[in-house]
Amino acid sequence: MPIREVETQKPMNKPQAPGKSASPAAEQTRLKALVAETDSPMRSRLVQLLSVDCQVVCAETVRRAARLIQRNNFDLLICDRELLSSGGMPLIDFVKLQAPETFVVLAMDKLDARVRNRAILQGALECYAKPISDEAVRLLIMHVRSGSKMNPDGETAMRPGRRRGGRK
Repeated sequence: MPIREVETQKPMNKPQAPGKSASPAAEQTRLKALVAETDSPMRSRLVQLLSVDCQVVCAETVRRAARLIQRNNFDLLICDRELLSSGGMPLIDFVKLQAPETFVVLAMDKLDARVRNRAILQGALECYAKPISDEAVRLLIMHVRSGSKMNPDGETAMRPGRRRGGRK
């Protein structure tokens, strides 16, 4: 199966007036998301939901996801559990070593508490059952924008390298 990389630059749900483009400042504040998903319909749906607020890149294999992570500074990674079962659970460790500020979310066909706990202990923000709801995607984007994440005990933790009040 050929590897496809999809990148969206403009919001899909907010058409711009002819002759107008997004301001450079608006483009700089857009989040960068990597969707590592084996299921084409789910990947397309996530791209559509995320592209409102993010530049989105897709990977269909663990190898491709790892290469993209090395070359890019992603704010969010949504990874398919099926990719992780094909030897990709170390992908979470890899992300945490290469880009510890990246929020990692695991998407599973069926929630498995053992896998969820293992992923969270490795550094994943959360695990969701597929299909991930629109509301869950909006909340993820809010967490990434605010720089906070939920710990397994439900308390909010600050994103590494950031402090409250916007100071580094």
